[in-house]
Amino acid sequence: RLWADVGLVPQRGYLFSGTVADNLRYGKADATEEDMWDALRVACADDFVGNHPEGLMMRVAQGGMNFSGGQRQRLAIARAVIRRPTIYLFDDSFSALDVHTDARVRERVRAASAGATVV
Repeated sequence: RLWADVGLVPQRGYLFSGTVADNLRYGKADATEEDMWDALRVACADDFVGNHPEGLMMRVAQGGMNFSGGQRQRLAIARAVIRRPTIYLFDDSFSALDVHTDARVRERVRAASAGATVV
């Protein structure tokens, strides 16, 4: 039960082979398309996903090797945010982000996690 309340994002956010949507559903199995886009916006990942012709159906290679380190981290953040847990654990999860993206993601996570515990 405890893990159901925790959104964990490790430094090396792992992505599974499949699609962006598949990876987000690991965070919330019954996620709607709207839930996915909301989570991607919080993580500032909506830009590169939205600009890709396949959008949410964009392919993800095993481990997310077809994405940059910053993109992998943002997708992992979106996967944690999508179910709006009561506890967020970020383990150096912003290390691959440039300073501007880091600031935007932190601001959006702060707004999305109002009332939750963030570590």
